[in-house]
Amino acid sequence: MCNKNLIVSGLLIVVMVVAMVFVISNKSGCEEGMAEVPTLAQESPDVVLAQSKSLIELYLKKAQEYKRKGEYEAALDEARRAVEIEPNDLRSYTMAGGLCMELGRFEEAVDIDRKYIKLLEEGNNLGWFEIMRHVWFLKCARQYDEAVEFLKKHRDVSAQKTDDLIRRVEEDKAKPDKSFFPCDGL
Repeated sequence: MCNKNLIVSGLLIVVMVVAMVFVISNKSGCEEGMAEVPTLAQESPDVVLAQSKSLIELYLKKAQEYKRKGEYEAALDEARRAVEIEPNDLRSYTMAGGLCMELGRFEEAVDIDRKYIKLLEEGNNLGWFEIMRHVWFLKCARQYDEAVEFLKKHRDVSAQKTDDLIRRVEEDKAKPDKSFFPCDGL
């Protein structure tokens, strides 16, 4: 038994030494091969932009697939990666905020959506749908006062609709259990 263990140990040592020799002997070849791979700093801005857009697409597709399977945490991780790569990509914020809502993380959804809204405001692209979405997020996070202030700030998008929505949010604040904007059962 002792001889058998000694033989196995010896064989393991021989395999490890052979592997180390192989790595050391091929090290120079790896370095030469790596010299041919350009770094992002060497690439043109257009190539870097195209690569980052492709990566964002990949992360968002993976997020969709995880969401379809009901794996919301994994989907949220992928959406966050897309936001990290390109902090101005509206789709990434839409995906991440929506997933937070589905997970019941209303405060986190509001934080993400604030960045989304800021980008829309900067580009002068804020529409009624985005306003409604943000108010819903705020309402679910029980941030009624901020929702009303947000609506008042953006009253110019549609004054009649906005006034009606302000009234409903104020009613929700008074009676959260009889909400116009349901947050349960997402």
